[in-house]
Amino acid sequence: MPKIEINKVNVVTVLKTVSDSLNGNFRSGNGEAIMTIDNEYGVGSVMAFDFSGNISCLVYNIEFKNQVEYFIEEKEERHLYFIHVLQGYFAYKLEAEAHFHKLGEHENIIVEIDPEQRTQVRIPKDISLKYLVINVDNSSIDVNFDNPTADLSEALQTVFSTEKNKGHYRYHGKYSLPVMSAMKELYKLNEISPAAKIIKEGIVRKILGYQLLEYEQNLKTPWRNLLSKTEFDNFQKIISYIESNLSQKHSVGNLAEIGNSSEKKIQQIFKRLYNKTAIEFVNELRMEKSRELLLGSNLNITEIAFSLGFSNTSYFTTLFKRKYKYSPKAYQKKFKQE
Repeated sequence: MPKIEINKVNVVTVLKTVSDSLNGNFRSGNGEAIMTIDNEYGVGSVMAFDFSGNISCLVYNIEFKNQVEYFIEEKEERHLYFIHVLQGYFAYKLEAEAHFHKLGEHENIIVEIDPEQRTQVRIPKDISLKYLVINVDNSSIDVNFDNPTADLSEALQTVFSTEKNKGHYRYHGKYSLPVMSAMKELYKLNEISPAAKIIKEGIVRKILGYQLLEYEQNLKTPWRNLLSKTEFDNFQKIISYIESNLSQKHSVGNLAEIGNSSEKKIQQIFKRLYNKTAIEFVNELRMEKSRELLLGSNLNITEIAFSLGFSNTSYFTTLFKRKYKYSPKAYQKKFKQE
């Protein structure tokens, strides 16, 4: 059973340590890294990203052939970890704790850990595991993230006051369709390049925002994000359909039919989970895809607009500028060359 000692400095260094321990293939550059393995230890990949605002993340898509354990020693100030499991499960605990905590499929957790604490992570064998760890340095956050993360840290200390003497705080969230959809986007991006990194950072910040929102909503109204298993599964069908058919015209009636629900119910769920109407959500996905095409394809702006279901290029340009503060042409010129 591989046991990996990690002295945490930054995520790229962490991934290099893991790669060396597992005889992986390691590539890095521009604050990004990827490890791939296909050997006696397992099959799959792990990606690492360092972003602005003291935000970083690790993205796992891997299956180990034997149980693997990490022992993580923090070398910095207190950090917030936002963890999401898309597929599979793993277990973790602080070294002083007697029992492991299991985190399974579609679950998420927010944890604040003191640098004096040593964390143990146990990943089982023969389990296809996809999970994401977002790390926010709580001691030095840029202006864009100062308020939400600082407020969250303070709130955690209040909510989990019984944990104070243990040097960590823990909040378990519920499954989140917005986070799951964003994670699926992230898993499609394996390229290491400046353009791809811009897209990845946008997705990671979106995931972070969704989890902060879910945290705040559940504290205020715990019932708000609860869906039955049937509603959850049916709504997933709608999301998958939209993602696979961005070029098509969508109506609330059509989406309700796909989700075996009423138009009113579908609009309520979109508003509850995304704080958007169904059509606003469709256009949001189109904008994200258009940015990806602007930076990573040779299509011109008219071709991109038409490929995403816009018959009016002016309307496409208006929506794009509203979201990204640049026209599509200006955005492409500024970021594709970097």
